[in-house]
Amino acid sequence: MDSQKVSIIIPVYNEAEAIGIFVHGLRARFPYTEIIVVDDGSHDNSRSLADQAGARVLRHSNNRGYGASLKTGVRAATQPYVVFCDGDGQHSVGDISRLVDYATDDHDMEVGARADGSHIARRRFFGKMVLHQFANFLMGQKIPDFNSGLRVVRKEALLKYFHLMPDGFSMSTTMTFAFMKSRRNIAWVPITVVKRAGKSTVRQLRH
Repeated sequence: MDSQKVSIIIPVYNEAEAIGIFVHGLRARFPYTEIIVVDDGSHDNSRSLADQAGARVLRHSNNRGYGASLKTGVRAATQPYVVFCDGDGQHSVGDISRLVDYATDDHDMEVGARADGSHIARRRFFGKMVLHQFANFLMGQKIPDFNSGLRVVRKEALLKYFHLMPDGFSMSTTMTFAFMKSRRNIAWVPITVVKRAGKSTVRQLRH
């Protein structure tokens, strides 16, 4: 797919350790692509680093959540497809590039499915395994990766489900379920994630 048909949306909350370098890398690979960083009430200099690296920066005055940040980015995006990725250094520019290149107008969504060898925090392994099995049970089929944060989505299709999308971390899961239940055309593309920079804001039990 032509990279000028996508808007890259990156939700950020206190990611100063990674966001500047990450946006620089994206800008080098996608010089003419719209890159939107949504600063979700950060207390560090994530916003200024993203701006200096060449992103269009939107800001929430207070922390509203991962899903709320994605929705803010989608509403502001000017292109027919949106790319969601994390700003903590775990997603590579190369994988994002492959996902965009693989995307076609026949797909409503391409999901970056984390392959063997991808990093996963030990304390989160059991919870992810249980949730994955439960998700497979609910959908009646094996889902390669139900809550990956890296994906390309047709904006028009996503907007039809906006009323279902939560403001928290479960937006990725909800999106997957909604598209699968509606029999949307989904492609799964293997990716590799690495250990994130900085400290995660995910709280295992609560989230």
